[in-house]
Amino acid sequence: MQASPPKAAVPVQAIGPRLRWVLRVVLALFALLAVNSVYLASVTVVEWSRGVELQDEFYLLNVLLHLLLGLLLVVPVVLFGALHWRNARGLPNRLAARVGIALFLAALLLLVSGLLLTPLELGGMRWGARGAARSVVYWLHVAAPIAAIWLFTIHRLAGPRIRWRVGGGWALAAVAFAGAMLLWHGATRRPPPVPPEQGAAWLEPSLARTATGEPIPLRSLQMNHYCLECHGDTYARWEHSVHAMSSFNNPAYAFSVRETRRVLLEREGSLQGARFCGGCHDPVPLLAGLLDDPRFDDPHFDPHDPIGSASISCTVCHSVVEVRGTRGNAEFTIEESPQYPFTFSESPLLQWVNRQLILAKPSFHKRTFLKPQIHRSGEFCATCHKVFIPESLNDYRWLPGQNHWDSFRLSGVSGHGVTSWYYPPSAIENCNACHMPEVAAPRDLAGKVRAPGAGPTVRDHLFPGANPAIACLTGHAACQELVDELQAFNDGAMRLDLFGVRVGGEIDSPLVAPLGPQVPALRRGETYLIETVLRNLGVGHEFTQGTADSNEVWLDVTVTDGRGDLIGRLGGFGPGRSVDPWARFYNQFLVNRDGERIDRRNVQEIFTALYNLQVPAGSGDVTHLRLRVPEDAAGPIRVHARVRYRKFDTAYLRMFMPAACDNDLPILLIAEDSIEFPVESIDTDGEGDATPPPPRIVAIPEWERWHDYAIGLFRRAEPRGARGPLRQADEAFARVEALAPGPGALGRARVALRDGRLDDAGAALRRAVASDPPAYPWSTTWFSAQVDREFGRFGEAAERLRRLVRSDFAEAQRRGFDFSRDDRLLARLADTLLLQAMGLPEGTARRALLEEARDHCEAALRLDLQQAETWYILAQVAEALGDAATAAEALRHHATYKPDDNARDRAVQLARLRYPAANHAAEAIVIYDLQRPGAHELPDSAVAPSRGASHAAERSDADSSGGS
Repeated sequence: MQASPPKAAVPVQAIGPRLRWVLRVVLALFALLAVNSVYLASVTVVEWSRGVELQDEFYLLNVLLHLLLGLLLVVPVVLFGALHWRNARGLPNRLAARVGIALFLAALLLLVSGLLLTPLELGGMRWGARGAARSVVYWLHVAAPIAAIWLFTIHRLAGPRIRWRVGGGWALAAVAFAGAMLLWHGATRRPPPVPPEQGAAWLEPSLARTATGEPIPLRSLQMNHYCLECHGDTYARWEHSVHAMSSFNNPAYAFSVRETRRVLLEREGSLQGARFCGGCHDPVPLLAGLLDDPRFDDPHFDPHDPIGSASISCTVCHSVVEVRGTRGNAEFTIEESPQYPFTFSESPLLQWVNRQLILAKPSFHKRTFLKPQIHRSGEFCATCHKVFIPESLNDYRWLPGQNHWDSFRLSGVSGHGVTSWYYPPSAIENCNACHMPEVAAPRDLAGKVRAPGAGPTVRDHLFPGANPAIACLTGHAACQELVDELQAFNDGAMRLDLFGVRVGGEIDSPLVAPLGPQVPALRRGETYLIETVLRNLGVGHEFTQGTADSNEVWLDVTVTDGRGDLIGRLGGFGPGRSVDPWARFYNQFLVNRDGERIDRRNVQEIFTALYNLQVPAGSGDVTHLRLRVPEDAAGPIRVHARVRYRKFDTAYLRMFMPAACDNDLPILLIAEDSIEFPVESIDTDGEGDATPPPPRIVAIPEWERWHDYAIGLFRRAEPRGARGPLRQADEAFARVEALAPGPGALGRARVALRDGRLDDAGAALRRAVASDPPAYPWSTTWFSAQVDREFGRFGEAAERLRRLVRSDFAEAQRRGFDFSRDDRLLARLADTLLLQAMGLPEGTARRALLEEARDHCEAALRLDLQQAETWYILAQVAEALGDAATAAEALRHHATYKPDDNARDRAVQLARLRYPAANHAAEAIVIYDLQRPGAHELPDSAVAPSRGASHAAERSDADSSGGS
């Protein structure tokens, strides 16, 4: 029987029929992913190369599609690779096998890197590469598909024939799709915001504008909890801030704005003028077009109402796309910010998908809500921290209001002001440097590690300042923690120095100073003036600025003798913990046109200031305290002085709180100093028996103590024309010059210039320049230019001022100073050029000077559009150039911003009669009596007998004087 022939071996197929279907799925998904990737990459390249933004909702949906396609590829690729290797590993084509393995590894690298770039969140756990590793993974993800395509081509060249037509078709489709989408993007890209001038009446008199001129949907302005999902640390800080309590959830503001609305409704039958407040305090209802809702006029309105308590929400600040100027009053443009596709979905699944999309593509979120050119600028803060009162609100005329911005910009702290007394080692560029410091943010996705070994940090959205009152009034659980934090923030901001004593108790009595290390003994029965100096060390604007009419900042002085008896008091508490109205306040006393105090933040009635006793940045202030040593005083006599800050005075607090309430708002300690004087008892031979006191340790350099004292005297004399303080300032600067020639000579030059002694000013400036080390060169240049002007040397003065505009000083440039942002400098240069041109005949040289003057005027007005003097100079320049239209326009603006001095004088005179304590504080030379009859907390036995009769009026008027 013949044997059957053996069966032929079945050839092994590298890709069988079933595996071919897997391959088709892989190729199809890869082809779709390739088309999608070319589109995404082209958008990135065009944005990077042309500096435009093309990303929108369609782009983000493609990002989501990219993620889904990538996830769908994982299983087919792994399955195909494993099965294909099992089938092909014994085949003789070793080149194809090796290239195939490399191709499979490239595909795995592509998928793994894609997964690492997809930071999914499940069960509170995050997956994905972060930090520097993410950048490495990203470029591996970019390189992997290029490598895979190259290896696939080699793999197929070593095996079956490639179907080039199919691959080319997909490539063409990808390029065509990407090109079409880019063209579509270009055609539909949103233009830069240009808010329409017409149709903005619904927002006036606020200067806020929306990018379309239409209201913004409420849901886009109230997204705090959406932000909370990723920015927990930032939200927690914001929640404690005054920004979070700026609207009707702030009882103080709610009272004042309702008062404003009531007055406007009675006067005009309209609430339109109250939108002046809304641009900064109530942006959500204002920008949503809801501020006329009657709920906001209800005194029993629920402060937890979601619209009334929205305040300055996250998206209000982060949706601002343009700062249109520096006039304040919310002069910004805001848009309805573009969002991710499922931001407002109510589906939990789509919300989760939306969150994963944000994590996967955070660049869109950053571009939408982070605008460094806006948010890092002081001008952005100025939109609400600078205010003017429009005619539509006060029914009178334009008036200036609170102004943090220009106070900072014109200071030495910013490196822009040319007239400062002190300058920092380097310029503070913006408000954020102080009010948004870096804070730890371990659970905030925006946190960045900015120092080796440190944890992630973010900019502090508490915006620390000096106002814990609102949090405490609203019963915030973290009130005490906030008080402690703000106290720490303000430590060292101001410095108090009990500097000297004048023996005899009069302003021109002999001065013994500085107090330390030796302290003189005081004689029983003798009267002294204690010269107290407050220096602004760390506040980059006036102290206090803001609502300086209701901020209660005062000098609290307690004098006790060796037995502990109280023998002198200033700034004590009276009924309801109200501060003695005869205290020394560092505030602004505002009155209406009838001389009545603005005591309730009634902005619509603000007319003028009786006085402004705020302390500018880098400046000093002097207070004269009178003390008579009692005949029976036991030594030593201890003087303890404190500058204290309470956000609201008692009069205002009782406007919106129960009338009988005590003012228990938290008080911050801003600065303090104390000193002990021995008491010298005189025997029959005239010899003293005082025990020498221990040396008083004072860390402040002696020259600086004299300098701060001289500055305070100079400032008291400057606006009031008081020659006594000016002479004393010159004497103090002479003491400075003996210790520190540069600052001392410069100070004496300022005094001489103010006093009209030009030769003396010039001589002092030459000493300041020649000193070792010399005075600030930019300061000597500025004051030398003033001397040149007064002598008619306009060309020399102009050249000095030009040098200042260029900041042409090596030391200034090293410190980052830029004086071209001081509009006073630019206006003075323009005026000097005008004077120089007027001395030339008609011709090219004259016209060139006038045109340069015009350019400097325009530059100054770009910095501050509301300076009457600059407009007047521009009017004169334009008239000299023959430009009648510009001259007329400039004169119109000058009339708008020029103070109405006649009306002011009447209101001030009425206020002086109505408020004796404020009238006293407004004088050029003010002595505060530490033993005034009727002083709060001072026992009758401590009243100086020689001065009791002179204060009878003070006793009767103490409660109505308006100081508290």
